[in-house]
Amino acid sequence: MSASPASGSAPPQPAWQVTASHRYYLHEDVVFFVCVGTLDRLSTQHMLEAVEQVQTARGRVFLIIDARSAQPQRPEARQYALDWHRTHRTRGCAVIFGANVLVRAGVALVNAATRLLVRRDVVSEAFVASEAEAWELVGVEREKLLASAAPSS
Repeated sequence: MSASPASGSAPPQPAWQVTASHRYYLHEDVVFFVCVGTLDRLSTQHMLEAVEQVQTARGRVFLIIDARSAQPQRPEARQYALDWHRTHRTRGCAVIFGANVLVRAGVALVNAATRLLVRRDVVSEAFVASEAEAWELVGVEREKLLASAAPSS
């Protein structure tokens, strides 16, 4: 596991992967996911597999979701995410940008249910207006996480 911070911006030529109408890439300790339309169970599974891959490799993971073209998750996708959190732990946060009020409500619902029904230490989520703000917030959260893991003098 590398202790050095990852870069604070997108790579110049990301290696995009596709799942249904969505696409995503992995960059150091970040999963960047572009949600177009409704997130179904299979796409949620692919997104969370990418999160798990980065968490395993780096010891932390930051999920940035471009929700400008997103619609609320399907119920089976919400259930899959809830079930996934029962058996997986991550260190980092999720930052969503461009989400409409229905998408925000859906994300908040899944995270509240996870905290209530599964465990209280689920990663936090934040909503910001732009991609630049998302990358900036990930940088701040990464620094906090790395500082909290550093040995005290």
